[in-house]
Amino acid sequence: MLATSAATELFFVTDLQLPVVPPRPRHWLLFGFFAACLFLFDQAAKGLVVTRLAVGETWTPIPALEPFLKIAHSQNSGAAFSILQGNNGPLLVLSALMALGILYYHRQIAPGQGLERFALGILFGGVLSNILDRARFGTVIDFVQLGIPGVISNISNFADHAIVLGVMLLVLAQVRATRYATRHETPALPPARIDANGVRDPDAHP
Repeated sequence: MLATSAATELFFVTDLQLPVVPPRPRHWLLFGFFAACLFLFDQAAKGLVVTRLAVGETWTPIPALEPFLKIAHSQNSGAAFSILQGNNGPLLVLSALMALGILYYHRQIAPGQGLERFALGILFGGVLSNILDRARFGTVIDFVQLGIPGVISNISNFADHAIVLGVMLLVLAQVRATRYATRHETPALPPARIDANGVRDPDAHP
């Protein structure tokens, strides 16, 4: 898988601005739509891989890209880069906590913050899809094998991609918000000068 554990860490340290107005029902529907689309797309792809490829079997959809892109049926009971193998139970609990965290943070998204809502939606869908894998199979189904021959090879799934993309979009949104706030920040006035008698200097800034 991609760096799902790193994505989890980045997500929880992302500083989302608290809203004045909580999300309305239509915002929850939009969030759910993004999550459902990603979830169904990832699960459909995994279903095709499980039914058509044996574990370890590969298929090259574009022969010219065979050294760089393959479809391979892989099962990962660990975390990112196949670490923590055999720890499906703890990772399932961690994923469930992350899903709850996403729902909590979505409650903090004010109307008009569409990028954040989209990012949280695909994050939620990706996390739920991998949770379902762990609950059904005891592993996560990976199938997108990307690599550079002799340098690096990684196998992941669409849910992993969505998690990483969602975190990147949240960071981007936070950077944008910070820059906007900096540009529109009211400059602080210099302190007024007071003489020894406690009288304001008329030539000083009010």
